[in-house]
Amino acid sequence: MSGFFTLKETESDKVVGRSQTCASCGLYKHAQHPKMEPTGDFQKEILIVTSAPNAADDRIGRYWSGGTGQFLKKTLAEWGFSLQESTLTTGSVLCIPLNEKGAYRMPNSHEIACCRSKLQTIIKQRKPKVIILLGEAALESVIGNEWREDVGAVNKWRGFTIPDQKLKAWVCPTYSPSFVKEADTQFLTAWKADLKQALGMVDVPFPNMGTPEKHVKILHDRREIKKALEEILAGPFPPDPALVSFDYETTGIKPHKMGHKLVSTSICASPEQAYSFLMPYQSKSCMRLWKEIMETDRFGKMAHNLKFEETWTGVMLGYPVRNWKWDSMQAAHILNNREGITGLKFQVYVNFGIEDYGSEVRPFLQSGDKDANAKNRIEELISTEAGKQKLLLYGGLDSLYEYWLAIKQMGMLGI
Repeated sequence: MSGFFTLKETESDKVVGRSQTCASCGLYKHAQHPKMEPTGDFQKEILIVTSAPNAADDRIGRYWSGGTGQFLKKTLAEWGFSLQESTLTTGSVLCIPLNEKGAYRMPNSHEIACCRSKLQTIIKQRKPKVIILLGEAALESVIGNEWREDVGAVNKWRGFTIPDQKLKAWVCPTYSPSFVKEADTQFLTAWKADLKQALGMVDVPFPNMGTPEKHVKILHDRREIKKALEEILAGPFPPDPALVSFDYETTGIKPHKMGHKLVSTSICASPEQAYSFLMPYQSKSCMRLWKEIMETDRFGKMAHNLKFEETWTGVMLGYPVRNWKWDSMQAAHILNNREGITGLKFQVYVNFGIEDYGSEVRPFLQSGDKDANAKNRIEELISTEAGKQKLLLYGGLDSLYEYWLAIKQMGMLGI
């Protein structure tokens, strides 16, 4: 059943340490139509990625040759789309996967990895406007190539229309039709809603997010820091909303244990500019300006999980943050209360199509200890100039994306 459980829960075959070739995969040996070519005329520039050719597909040499294909064809026709004419279909795996008894099974992670480059080539050559991912294997093949963490189940991703900046296409995950045919009505209803929304993205202009790193200015000199903070305090403040996002990088999750430090901070007062710098403890004027920013009522403050910044400001700096206006994590939960989707990296990807930008830094921000008061490895990271630059860029992007996300969320909630 592909649509609710992850491949890691149903399949133990691993990719690590194995070559990713057709010879390593071996599925072609037992396929009637190995390395199946895509099916469809692609008139609407919609690419459908399914798991793999099933028995009927492999026998005839075309995707959607059986009853599931008729089911999908009928569903697409409800909104005026032809499965054959409007779309192009390929698989996350291009040969039928069979078990030891010769029956169809879901492809495993190694097989998906072996075929991923072929799917990426199809996307590069055909340049679809919309990519619809049907089921777990399709999700792992496409989003798993962008996402550094565990992708998880389709239920986590379904319904999002992701403007993937690398693929230059709207990526729309949902359940596989074979799953919803046999599942409860609620899954069928959700699947149809997902498909309708995905098909509608054909006419939506694709947003080019540019190079976000250009909007982050890393400050090393205390005079630069002072000037930036003074400019933020001086305004002008956008009338709607007057908002400043900020983000801390620290030695741990909780600040109460002896030895913890507030290492760096970043701040963003417009969608075009974020600043990032090590906390300027040695400059009384800079620290005074930071305090004034935290305590002023002239503009609202925001963070992603503001409880973190509120706690660290109070414990480490000795004063509260005034005029909290927005928490983009709480807003994400209000907009969609599914589990596992409110983290900033996930929200940045599904809203702006920007892949996980923290993979190099994240290991240094984790302690590996169940104790919430344990220290992480951030000081090891900033012991080198290259590590310091990576941390400050990461922090600056956090503030920038939090600002972008807050503005979008406010629009979605009509605020």
